[in-house]
Amino acid sequence: MWTLIGVLAILAVVCWIVSTSNKLRKLSREVDETTAEVYRLLRERWDLISDLVETVRGYAPDKTALYTRAMTAVLVARTAGGVLDVPEREVQAVLVQLFATGRSFPQARENEHFARLQVLFGERWTAVERAQRAHSNAVRSCNAAVDSWPASIVARRMGLRRVCPILGDLATARNP
Repeated sequence: MWTLIGVLAILAVVCWIVSTSNKLRKLSREVDETTAEVYRLLRERWDLISDLVETVRGYAPDKTALYTRAMTAVLVARTAGGVLDVPEREVQAVLVQLFATGRSFPQARENEHFARLQVLFGERWTAVERAQRAHSNAVRSCNAAVDSWPASIVARRMGLRRVCPILGDLATARNP
């Protein structure tokens, strides 16, 4: 009788370990997928900046420092690894200036291409915000699972650690 109870207890522990391990793997995979989606959307947005710079340059060729700053901000953001809130804040600041510069010229405001770029940037930022919310939720769930006892024991054995959101609180900022 005691042998049966011992075997059932060991079986229950093994089942719990396997179940917890699978849950942690799923959460970790979800964080990786949402991270990739945020990066993909940011790259699409960064790709549009050179087009915006060329469009605005047609109306304000004297703003060379702004255009250089814009392209540098994109380069820094593209090469930054991990948390992107600081490089992306610089990209945001440059975008605000680029759009303000473009909007200061009546010809640019009437230009269909400039208007289309404004719409595209708005759509991309909305998509980034949505992906960032999904990413933050995935990070929160993963961190809660990694931190909870006794799942933390399994997480440590698997090499899982707490995860930081890649954009911090930047997703609450508004698009220019």
